[in-house]
Amino acid sequence: MLNHIWSVLCAKSVIDQETNNLSLSDILENLAVEVSSLEDVKGKSFNVPINYEVVSYIVKTDLSKAVSAKVELNIVDPNGKVVSTYQAPFEMPLGMDRMRTRLRIEGLVVTTAGNYSFKISLSESGSEKFKQVAEIPFDVKISVKGSTQKIEV
Repeated sequence: MLNHIWSVLCAKSVIDQETNNLSLSDILENLAVEVSSLEDVKGKSFNVPINYEVVSYIVKTDLSKAVSAKVELNIVDPNGKVVSTYQAPFEMPLGMDRMRTRLRIEGLVVTTAGNYSFKISLSESGSEKFKQVAEIPFDVKISVKGSTQKIEV
């Protein structure tokens, strides 16, 4: 009954009160993290203090029914380890045909430099089973303060 249309990783989204249109600010594709020393992060996970949102647009294919659902976000590091999971319920009442979900998140757990994956999944009508509907790539670069080289940890 639900059809995922798109998901975007951004720094901020704003909904215009008059038109109900959504504006996305600063689409995020990568992050450069500067650390004071390699020993601070080598083999450890650490939290990067960044605020961001994952915004998704979902439509309902059957307008004659109300839908209760959940959206789930799994952030996966370059080694395939899930470093964070977030869930949010949402309701699409009878007659509502589309909806946007916004997961606002503070902090990003980083385990190593490389390509992270933001995996978005949906679960409909009380089911605990989630179906992945989107995957957003995100590159994390780590460097030591004062160094001009990118460091792989």
